[in-house]
Amino acid sequence: RRSLEGTRAFASSWNERVLAHKGKTTKRSIFQKPVLFGDNQEFQLGSEDQNLSVFSPDLREEKIKFVRTGPSSNLVMLEKGILYAWGTGQNGQILGQEDAIKSPKDISSKLPSNVPVLDIAMGRSHTSVLFDDNKIMTWGSNELGQTGSGTRDEVPH
Repeated sequence: RRSLEGTRAFASSWNERVLAHKGKTTKRSIFQKPVLFGDNQEFQLGSEDQNLSVFSPDLREEKIKFVRTGPSSNLVMLEKGILYAWGTGQNGQILGQEDAIKSPKDISSKLPSNVPVLDIAMGRSHTSVLFDDNKIMTWGSNELGQTGSGTRDEVPH
């Protein structure tokens, strides 16, 4: 038996997977070494091998600030402000990326470089990013008005 002390888990019901990353908990709740479980048909575990059901992607042992999961993709914000993504984004919900990202990819360049990210929320087919200046950017499907543009018109990525 292994101790699960200091482990934090995140779940996504779409394909019944759980994302847990473990490490030493600090006062700022920073973790290391994510471990992903479940389906990998859309590369949501961060590996090009779609037959895997458990995988731990290499994030260069950096400290993780937070993890956000969607039904077919994941975002991991590192303490240094680097944002990694993997999975599928057929609606552009991975900050405008529509092709599958088969392993963790640094997508920080899609964010403004001078404003820190406070939080990220991922829906089924859209993503919202809240910045330190209280501005929000959204990407993905707008079929139900989920990008906040005030219409249901398609929003360019």
